[in-house]
Amino acid sequence: HMELFGNLGVNVVESPHELNGQYLYRAVQRPAIEDSMQIGAGGEIFELTVDEGAPIAGLSLIDADADGLLPEETVIVAIVRDDELHIPRGESDIQAGDTVTIFAKDGASDRITDAFTRS
Repeated sequence: HMELFGNLGVNVVESPHELNGQYLYRAVQRPAIEDSMQIGAGGEIFELTVDEGAPIAGLSLIDADADGLLPEETVIVAIVRDDELHIPRGESDIQAGDTVTIFAKDGASDRITDAFTRS
């Protein structure tokens, strides 16, 4: 079928079985992550909810950075609090119960998920 796909302009073909397997593996390995998508070579955008008592809960992004809670190549893309979407800035704070969308150049590491979950 590769020739047919090529004629249709499709340049990437994925196996649904492999994709499902990868999704299930990530769900078991990282249960705190609610949704994720691979971007480029190793990058990942993912979503999780901040636990009560998480190290980052109650901190601004500036303070979280100063405390070294997140790797340098990590960006908080969005915060949803009480069904309201917020585009975060340095002074934005992270609260327990927030749903946070994160981009990490090297994927969702334990260091990142540990910052948002209860120890």
